[in-house]
Amino acid sequence: MRLLFVTLVCLAAAAEGRRASISNSELRRISSEMFEADNNNVYSHLDVNTGGRVPFGKSNTDYASAPLMEPFNATRYLSGPTYTALVNFYDNFERSTNRREVHTQEEHNEQVHFINMITSTAPIRKVKEFLSSKGYLPRSMNSFKRTMKALWFDFYGRSRGVLSSSGFEHVLMGEVKNGQVSGFHNWVYFYFLERKNEVNYLGYKKYLQLGRGDAMVIKFSFKWHNHLKPVTSMMIGTSPELEIALYTLCFYARPDQNCRVSLGGKDVVVKTHTYRSSGKSMIGSAYVDL
Repeated sequence: MRLLFVTLVCLAAAAEGRRASISNSELRRISSEMFEADNNNVYSHLDVNTGGRVPFGKSNTDYASAPLMEPFNATRYLSGPTYTALVNFYDNFERSTNRREVHTQEEHNEQVHFINMITSTAPIRKVKEFLSSKGYLPRSMNSFKRTMKALWFDFYGRSRGVLSSSGFEHVLMGEVKNGQVSGFHNWVYFYFLERKNEVNYLGYKKYLQLGRGDAMVIKFSFKWHNHLKPVTSMMIGTSPELEIALYTLCFYARPDQNCRVSLGGKDVVVKTHTYRSSGKSMIGSAYVDL
């Protein structure tokens, strides 16, 4: 009876445009379901070398003799639709937050294609259903796609008002601001740049295995060309759609707070930061934390 009452309250709130509260137990449940539904996880096909541990205050020193991820046989598993759609963006963005982004029709089409690809996957469908029932996202699939595209791809300015950044670029690809790497929380792009010898993995600070070898969360230091990232954190092996779904969930449920989720039976904290631009709340950053 209590479950029925709670369900009716959530549906009523969504129908009236109000947002129902999201409990910690609900966050753990839906995030666990999303993780289990990630059919495009490729962690079992990666050979991860954690290398040496980076001591406090030594982030600029190399404690790893090998790349974070060896090629092994993973590359052929990155040809799925969502991975291919992600890789299409790798020549689209200016790294510097001081340079205005030039947005072409081709890039717009790639963004639409990416949204179309991920919204057909189980993790995104689950987060849509959950957040829609709570009144945070529209129920219409077309409206949902437009909301997701705006949330992740609309440009805003991090430096002197220049429209040089977006949530997608910052989180999944990274930027350079004031001579240091900013953002960059996606393993697929890191894997791609390691193949091109454009990043140097310096060693880990912490890491956590998820499930029974289903994925990893790792906090580490690296250099992108000559630009240092003293500490970043990312999931390894998870699909683009799971990461987008997880960060979207926490952006709405726990903005600018610790968002406690369950991934592979492990408690993990996701942090999101809101960037407000032209009266809109945008994704400033989103990442897992240890």
